Amino acid sequence: VRKQNYFKLFPACFKLENLRYAWFSSPKRRFTKLKIILHSYLDMENTDTTSQKLATYAQIKQELEAILGEETHFVLKMSTLVAVLRQHFGQRFFWCGFYALHKGALQVSAYQGTPACLHISLDRGICGRAAREGKPQIVDDVHADAAHIACDSRSNSELVLPVFDCGQRLIAVLDIDSTEFAAFDQIDAEQIADLLRQHFSRSPLLMHYEP
Repeated sequence: VRKQNYFKLFPACFKLENLRYAWFSSPKRRFTKLKIILHSYLDMENTDTTSQKLATYAQIKQELEAILGEETHFVLKMSTLVAVLRQHFGQRFFWCGFYALHKGALQVSAYQGTPACLHISLDRGICGRAAREGKPQIVDDVHADAAHIACDSRSNSELVLPVFDCGQRLIAVLDIDSTEFAAFDQIDAEQIADLLRQHFSRSPLLMHYEP
């Protein structure tokens, strides 16, 4: 492989001339320069991950709009949104589902994953906290959060978002668990909150079935 092609296999921050220059510096400068190179590489990795994640959410938005653009039924919207999220994110979304507000408490609704806690009062759990505070909850380590309800011991991190109707009434929370620690970030919270606004808050919903 010719030299110029060989260098194309490496990130710019890891090219041999940069590493050689850092290594033959004084010990103190060597540590500083190698740290800068490593941070540059990590920044590149984070940028790539962010771009990929935003691209995935853009695709999810298109798919949901195509399926749910004219839909008004609450349950159909919940079921479809969960299915599409799980389809794209797989095991990172180990458990993904809604808890609907019913008579002042949360009860499990459309979800995918292992069997769930059926009822959660508003004073318990991270779901209850999201409902009370009306804002997203990002928990990097559920075992370090005293509010966490362990429906499945394999869950290690959690993202919970409140769901509002077009009158800004709380109607549900969306609960997402992962077996990974720190699996969710602000990008996930913002992008999924935007999906919830688009499909639950912009027009009236049909909330029940009629036999």
